[in-house]
Amino acid sequence: MMFTQEYLPREMGHYSGTLDLAWVAGAKAGINEIVSRVGKGAWAEFYDSLEILFRFMMEVQPAEPGTSLEDGSLYESLGGYVSVTGRMTPRGLKFSVPPRRQKTVAALFPGMEMYRTGKDVLIPHKELDSFSRLVPLRGPLEEKMEGLT
Repeated sequence: MMFTQEYLPREMGHYSGTLDLAWVAGAKAGINEIVSRVGKGAWAEFYDSLEILFRFMMEVQPAEPGTSLEDGSLYESLGGYVSVTGRMTPRGLKFSVPPRRQKTVAALFPGMEMYRTGKDVLIPHKELDSFSRLVPLRGPLEEKMEGLT
């Protein structure tokens, strides 16, 4: 099921296109992961917008990386998760993935260079274009990526 602009709260209206339920499920898991992180500026607005969206979509359950809703895309749910938890570093895009899910996430990107260290996965800069074509990123991270790919 897809949600277009008219179904989103006003605070989410700056998104173009649609939000897939799998993306929302991934974002919910991401919010649970970063519950202690305090957002500033655009990140705070993004987190606040998501909290409002989640109130409208309470029935959607969180989906950890490498999982999705019954009829959802693994790439969509990963996009929601990474949009919330991902951070650009000098080496590339970094996001946390529970160790038990890292192999599943890596299997989504055969032939793509990525590094797993502890709880984090790193997508090097040279792979960001390929990664962003498969994984729908939104919010401040999407804006940062636009300047890099």
